[in-house]
Amino acid sequence: EHRAEILSGSGRQLLLSALRAYPRDAQVQGYCCAALGNLAGDGGDSQDSEYQASVAALGGLDLVIAAIRSHTEAVQVQERGLAALWRLIRNNQSCSASAAALGGTDLVVCALRMHDSSPRVQAYGLASLRWLVQDNAAEAAKLASLSGAELVLEALRGHPAAAVQECGCALLRQLAWSPEGRARIVQLGGAELVVQAMRTHPSLLPVQAFGCAVVQCLTSA
Repeated sequence: EHRAEILSGSGRQLLLSALRAYPRDAQVQGYCCAALGNLAGDGGDSQDSEYQASVAALGGLDLVIAAIRSHTEAVQVQERGLAALWRLIRNNQSCSASAAALGGTDLVVCALRMHDSSPRVQAYGLASLRWLVQDNAAEAAKLASLSGAELVLEALRGHPAAAVQECGCALLRQLAWSPEGRARIVQLGGAELVVQAMRTHPSLLPVQAFGCAVVQCLTSA
């Protein structure tokens, strides 16, 4: 497998070195972020967790976040940077906390607002926020203060693509844990959007599962 061959060598170190050496080159930053994300695997086994931890230890999270922050108008860097961020923090509380401490939540919110017409930015941004706020009350409160519910619902309205609907519903589930979050989502018409997502994508298990989870939260006492 090519991934295994690259990981067994010095592939990740070379990618991080390139990110450090060419911080102003959007192509280098975008391609390196994409490669780092691809090497992260699907986030489902111990090898993936070890990779995430090793990249973080080598300063990779800092570099990915720096790429997103430095190339705000380059949509491909935003797409690939957010994809890498998501893959480096999913299912990993330590990496999620590190990314949050680096200002990840604010940065992703800015990307979502600036590139609201890009379904890839919306999907990967929402997916990243899900992990940034999961089990992190401070980041969840910060996202709420940044009109997080509004951002999610705008994405659901504007992008019927399955990936955006799935990631949006997954993040709404996190925001709906608190009474204030539930009230805000309902007030903004979130219940109707979740139902619409489930109707539009009846054969997609993640949309159905996250949609049901949101409805369960919204209807709880």
